[in-house]
Order: sequence, then structure tokens, then C-alpha cells
Amino acid sequence: MIRVKDFDLSASADGTIQQVSLTHPEDPGMRLWGYSFQATGTFGSGTLELQVSNDGTNYVALPSGAKSLTAAGVKSSFDGELAGFKYARLQLSGSTSPSLTIKAVAEYLR
Repeated sequence: MIRVKDFDLSASADGTIQQVSLTHPEDPGMRLWGYSFQATGTFGSGTLELQVSNDGTNYVALPSGAKSLTAAGVKSSFDGELAGFKYARLQLSGSTSPSLTIKAVAEYLR
């Protein structure tokens, strides 16, 4: 069984844009299987990156390769690439006066 959750996000400063639960908020038996994000707008020389963590404090790029944008575009991580981690987040860094609109989709699998 697959459940999809959509998110409408925005960013106007550096920092965490969204922290994603790796279990479905309404069905804890489901685990995050995939995540995609699309960003449009002004990045202000910043980088929007999907990061993972097992302790919820120290986040890093995915070991399989960075999923990041520095200009309008789409990135995704599917096929269980996130399944081995406890936390994931979208992080904006290095920006000056950004104005982003972000559409994200989380796919959960039982």
C-alpha cells in the first residue's frame, strides 16, 4: 500500500524549510519510501538540499549523492533511498534574500 502526502512550502531565509517524519503522520506503520521537491523563485545564491540524519541533530547529504538545487528545478529520492534513516529535512543555506516556492511530495509504503 502506498500513501502520498503533498506539501506547499516557502522560504525567505536560510534554515530548515521542512523536517519530514519518516513514518506517515496518520499511519505510523508506513515508512517514507520516496521524496521529491520542486522549487521556483529566487535562490539568492543559496542551495536547497535534502539532508538525512539518525539523531535529528547532525544532518548530512544523502550518501548516494547530494539532492540539491541552486536554481529552479526538481530533485527526487525514491526506491527506498531514505528508508534507512530516522529523519530527513529540506535545508536552505548560503542565500541572500531568497524568495522560494517549494512543492514537495512524500511517498510512504507499507
